[in-house]
Amino acid sequence: MHRLLPLLLILWAGACADDDSATQDKSPDISIGVIEALATTSYEELLADLPRSGPVPFWSQDLRGGYVGSDACSECHLEEFELQSATRMHGTGERVTAENRERLFPSHLRESTFEDPYNRSRYRFEFEDNGVVMEVRKPKGQSTRIPVDWAIGAGGRAYTFVTPSGETDLLELRVSHYTDLDEWGVTPRQPPSHDPRGIQFGPRPAWRCFDCHATGVLKQPDGRLILDEALGGVQCERCHGPGGKHVEAMARGDEEESHLLGLQGLSGAEQVAFCAQCHRRIEEVDVAEIVTESASIVRHSGVGITLSACFLKSEDFGCLNCHSPHQDSVKGDAGHYDHVCAGCHPGVVQEEGHGGQDGSVTTCIGCHMQAVPTSMGVEGRESTFVDHWIRVPGRFAKIDGPEERLKHQPELADLVLGAAFQTLERDRENHMAFANIGKILQARGELDRAAWAYEQSVRLEPGKIPNIGALAMLAMQLRYPTKARWACQRILELSPRNDLATKLLEKIDRLEESLGRR
Repeated sequence: MHRLLPLLLILWAGACADDDSATQDKSPDISIGVIEALATTSYEELLADLPRSGPVPFWSQDLRGGYVGSDACSECHLEEFELQSATRMHGTGERVTAENRERLFPSHLRESTFEDPYNRSRYRFEFEDNGVVMEVRKPKGQSTRIPVDWAIGAGGRAYTFVTPSGETDLLELRVSHYTDLDEWGVTPRQPPSHDPRGIQFGPRPAWRCFDCHATGVLKQPDGRLILDEALGGVQCERCHGPGGKHVEAMARGDEEESHLLGLQGLSGAEQVAFCAQCHRRIEEVDVAEIVTESASIVRHSGVGITLSACFLKSEDFGCLNCHSPHQDSVKGDAGHYDHVCAGCHPGVVQEEGHGGQDGSVTTCIGCHMQAVPTSMGVEGRESTFVDHWIRVPGRFAKIDGPEERLKHQPELADLVLGAAFQTLERDRENHMAFANIGKILQARGELDRAAWAYEQSVRLEPGKIPNIGALAMLAMQLRYPTKARWACQRILELSPRNDLATKLLEKIDRLEESLGRR
């Protein structure tokens, strides 16, 4: 049974994916320590013999202050300013104002009403004063009007709209503008069944959203976000740090005291750690998606490059080998980057038999970093991303199941474990890190310790259905029916029609009968 457990858990996660997405709202406080301990392993004992590795991430924007805006940078760095101001990163977030609302909400779309195919609510966007409001009309006639404060996205694929909720939270609106299709649609990765207004995010995801889509956002120790002086998009100071002291030092002629973060001297690992603050670190992604090479991780270039042999076998290989931080990546010309590959693999493309027998693939990226159509979480909508996991295509195609994949790639498991423990050393409240540790330990057959890790994850994020399901199945395997029953009941609280939890409860009844507990 335990050999099938990782695959069953991944199937569980897939079956519950829609329900799980709906649990981003704040979950009720619960205590699971009063039921029965699954393992006596302490955190320190678990940490002692598992790998830890990876660079420490760089600063985030919280509690810094002293921002002066990119215009101040342009006085001395005009060329860099002009290049960076034209990038997609620079435009990846903006306040909704009277000046930009016609672009974000064009008139031919405002004149139409969008009907949600799932909840049958109807949506309209209207101009009001100097801003925009979204009107939501439910099937029974009740209506709600919500102000639209920010547009997230560079507009190449879509704009998603968000509105701060209170001082710490964020409401991601239900409807997005799909610019490539010139139409409204349900926001990417929002589940079919949910609050028709959208998804309410708590302080952590709200902060992450603004931290990567704006510059000059401040966060207080109590989680309050200060957006008064925030600038839209990734501007100079998002990467180089607040410029106030730097400007003062330069005005004094004190060139020795810069106060800015330069990227030129960073190692490859430091570059990836820095850029992955927004392009995803490996410990922030479900290890099940990595092990099965899920198309969903193609969107996360920081994860892909971390898994690549080019990165793992070189201290110098990082993001800046291929990309200028002040310019967009080159699209539509895969051969543009071949010279980077040739630096370590000279002449390989010209070798006989390389590039396919029919010679159809003539570039490195065309084969080893393929463009992959990836679902945006909305039925019928896909977008193409370049896979940054540089590898021989199909290398593990014949390996069946995630447990076998981990056996053939023990270095992958060690990499994810190391990143997860690095995260926990600075943040003991990270539920994803605990969940990833649980997945890898369960695949290795260390079920007691895996259950302990899952229990910590569920304690920190009691609304994450796949992790609660993993805990339930491990509890069954370890013959702890009380814990398994609690986990199933918790799932049914979150998703009353969950068939997997219902069927597992029947098995728990039989287990308790066999143990003489009923």
